[in-house]
Amino acid sequence: KTNSNKAEQTDTHEETKHNVSSSSSILDDEFIKQQIHQIAQTFQSRFHQIQYKQQRDHSEQTRLLTDRIRLLDEELSRYKEAYQNQEQRFLRLDTVSSKRNEKLAIVHHARKSPLGCHRILTSWKKHAFLQCEKRSKSLKLLQERKHRRILCKMLLRWSKLAIQTRNSMIHKEKLKVILKEVISRYEMELQRLQIELGEARAEINRGVAERTRLEENAKRLLLRGMMAMNVDALKLFSERDSGGDGGGGEKGEYGGNEWSDGFVNEENY
Repeated sequence: KTNSNKAEQTDTHEETKHNVSSSSSILDDEFIKQQIHQIAQTFQSRFHQIQYKQQRDHSEQTRLLTDRIRLLDEELSRYKEAYQNQEQRFLRLDTVSSKRNEKLAIVHHARKSPLGCHRILTSWKKHAFLQCEKRSKSLKLLQERKHRRILCKMLLRWSKLAIQTRNSMIHKEKLKVILKEVISRYEMELQRLQIELGEARAEINRGVAERTRLEENAKRLLLRGMMAMNVDALKLFSERDSGGDGGGGEKGEYGGNEWSDGFVNEENY
């Protein structure tokens, strides 16, 4: 039994080792595949980046080269134009020099001839006369232009002065109209204020008259009351002296009625 158990344990142990080794080999293969896949992806992304960078650099270089070529073409065209202008200038100078040489040859030939000096003098006189005429004409033109310029300046000044005077007259007329309107408005306002002042004075006079009338009425009323009180007091004293009660009551009523009648009459008044 022990031997059989040991054999079974060894068999199970070997099976587990085999399974572990097989599983580890499978895991190692998967890990290696993943690593290879990641490395491939990194290489591919790096390749794309390098390719994009190369394309960008190439496009930038081509743009710079095209700009440089365009600038060089423009500079070459400018140089060509300058060269053509210089050639034309040289041609003009050649023509002028050839004409001068021809004139000098004619003058030299005229000097050698017996009538050369006379011709030279006559030509010089003609040239001098023509120059004098041109100068006189130019002076006349300058004087005329100067006269015209002076006239134009005078006319401009006169027009400015006329415009200023016209504007000042218009402004003065406007000011006169505005002044008349203001004066008329203030005169109307003054008349209205004078009328209001007269009405206020009349109202004040009426108030003063009313106050004096009321004062007189109050004075009369006060005097009547005092007289009535004095009469009542005298009647009371006389009643005490006489000792009668009937007549005193009637007199007191008469005095009170007189006071009341006087007060009523003043209120009605």
